[in-house]
Amino acid sequence: MHEDFEGLDRRVIPVWIWHGALLTGIIAAAGLGGGTIAAISGAPNYIFIPIIVVLLFFIITQIFWYPRAAFSGWSYRISKEEIKIRSGVVFQKEVHVPMDRVQHVDVERGPIERQFGLARLILFTAGTKAAQQEIPGLDHEQAKALRDTVAEYLSQSRRES
Repeated sequence: MHEDFEGLDRRVIPVWIWHGALLTGIIAAAGLGGGTIAAISGAPNYIFIPIIVVLLFFIITQIFWYPRAAFSGWSYRISKEEIKIRSGVVFQKEVHVPMDRVQHVDVERGPIERQFGLARLILFTAGTKAAQQEIPGLDHEQAKALRDTVAEYLSQSRRES
C-alpha cells in the first residue's frame, strides 16, 4: 500500500471475478455460437481451436489474474484540498481532483456489488478532461461516510469562499 493512501475492500476481488466471468460467458457464447454456425456451414472442425484459445486467455486474465492485480493497484486519499486516486495494472495512473472542482458526489451499487455489501463512490467534476471519477470496492457504509465527508468538505469550502 502507499503511504497514507487507503486501499479497497478485499471483497471487490470476487466482484471483479464475477464481472470477468460474465464477460467471458458472453464471449464464449458468441464464439461457440459463431463456430458452430461455421462448422454447420462446412468449415473444418479446427475452427474451434482459436475460439478455445481466446476463451482460455479470457478465463486466465479476467477471472484469475486481473481482479487480484487490479486490487493491489488501487488506492485513494481524500483530504479537504483534494482527492487522489491511484489505479492501474500494466499502466498506472494517479488522478488528482481538487476539491473545488468537485460538483457533487454519489454512491452507486450494482447487483453484484450489493450481494457483497460494496459500493462505488462517484465524483462529478467541473472543467476537467474526465468529468467523472470513481472509487470502486468500498464497503457500502464506508462509501456513504466518504460521500458525507466529501459533501461536508465541499460545503465548508463554499462557505469560506
